[in-house]
Amino acid sequence: VAETTVGAELTGTKTELAAHETDAGEELRILAEIADRTYAGRNLTAVFASEIAQVGGDPWAWIKSRITAQNYEGIHVGDWIPYTDTSAAPKTRNARILGINTYRQYGDTAVGHHIDFFGGLWTPNKPINKADYNNGTSESAHPWLASDAYLYANSLAGKVPSEAKANPTLVDVDYTADGIYYFLPDNLKAQIKTKTFYLEKRYTAGELLTESPAGGWADLGKIWFPTEYEVYGAPVFGGDKYAGIGSAVQYPFFMGNMNRLAFGRTHWWLLTPRSDDSKHWCSVNLYGFAYNSYASSTGVAAPICFRIA
Repeated sequence: VAETTVGAELTGTKTELAAHETDAGEELRILAEIADRTYAGRNLTAVFASEIAQVGGDPWAWIKSRITAQNYEGIHVGDWIPYTDTSAAPKTRNARILGINTYRQYGDTAVGHHIDFFGGLWTPNKPINKADYNNGTSESAHPWLASDAYLYANSLAGKVPSEAKANPTLVDVDYTADGIYYFLPDNLKAQIKTKTFYLEKRYTAGELLTESPAGGWADLGKIWFPTEYEVYGAPVFGGDKYAGIGSAVQYPFFMGNMNRLAFGRTHWWLLTPRSDDSKHWCSVNLYGFAYNSYASSTGVAAPICFRIA
């Protein structure tokens, strides 16, 4: 009996060692692909199914628990978690990891451990504003926070510019039962935290500005667009210091590859208003080029970016 027990234990130990060797080999393969910029990412809900089962099968509660424990073992930039929205025509998207702790210690109050995700592109397309206008307003000097796109992305009500002129008329909009955030699944919404950023200000009463003369710490909301610098690693059309250098980091997901086309050859918005101009907003075009479009353009998709922390 003793010999049988010892044999069983040895067999179990060998099986465990073989599993560990397989895991180690897989991790080495992934690290080599990351170094070569060829890593395609993995579906984390498949890789960590047993772990996720221990938190009731909720992948967002699981990734939050990993972040809280500061345990990123086996999790890499480019990996994804699938989710399905709750709109009338539900769509399943893969939320890919943009960066792990990319902005840790950043902010007026230090940012803690976090993972930022790119949850795909939202359609039908929405313009940045109802008019070709990229300034702030009397509601907020930050162009992003004054925009229709911000309110729509975050399913909020507010006032947005309806004219492309100084002191534009503001009109009421209400996306509290609409917009991107409203249609995200509840288990995902339960884990999303807002993103803090040093955001440009571009508003002076009675003037239509073409540059941003100031900046300040701001809450971008629970759903936000990446800035031009976060995608391209340099200011292109959004050339002033508040739009790029000193306030942003290029996300690892976009470094050394064409991952800005990871969700298809589609034209999509960035968070940055164009410099030297009062009408345009920065974007990524269908070839992956840095681009810019009139703020009222309806042919540009909205990125679904969010932070779990």
